Amino acid sequence: MSNEPVILVNLLRVKLGKQDALIALLKENIDTVIRTLPGWKTTRLIAAEDGAGVVIYSEWETPAAVEAMRSDPRMKAYFPRIAELASLDSLMGSAVAHEHAAEPASHNQQTKAGMAQMVVIYRTPKDTEAFDRHYFDIHVPLAKKLPGLRSYDVSHGPIATPAGSPDVYRIGTLHFDDLAAIKTAFASPEGQAAAADRRIYAPDESGVQMYLFDNKTV
Repeated sequence: MSNEPVILVNLLRVKLGKQDALIALLKENIDTVIRTLPGWKTTRLIAAEDGAGVVIYSEWETPAAVEAMRSDPRMKAYFPRIAELASLDSLMGSAVAHEHAAEPASHNQQTKAGMAQMVVIYRTPKDTEAFDRHYFDIHVPLAKKLPGLRSYDVSHGPIATPAGSPDVYRIGTLHFDDLAAIKTAFASPEGQAAAADRRIYAPDESGVQMYLFDNKTV
């Protein structure tokens, strides 16, 4: 049995002016419900700087723990309250790669406090084998050369939503110290090479979604 956690990413598109209310509601839900559920490991709330979105990143021991959470009556009571403030898209999978850059001791306290993430979501390509071959053999090694990259996670297995299977094939999550580090990384020659390579294996811009954000553990 794999020791890798199941990763659940909820993308909430917030109604105008409702981000603070949504965050307060989500924190209440974490404190009163999520923390009490078996199989829960960690949750992070990430707020978009423009107030238009919130990302919930959580880790669970098993897919069954996620399903039990979704069917818990206390959770179900929160769903309509959340829907009043935002629309929801949910993705579930597990990491197939988790790479860490060498980290000086002086960064330890900073990374515990919070990091920035770049989440890249790919729609299902026409040729999944060709996509994976290029992604893992060429793109991932290129991306791992990005200056300032702390770790790199890639989804593993089917990705699901509460409504069923979405047209999402792969999710990559890159971790940096902050948003400035992400901008610096992609302005570098290594970043430009990785960006150019992405246009080779995923040339259709409508088939790729990217989210950049700071986060903190709550």
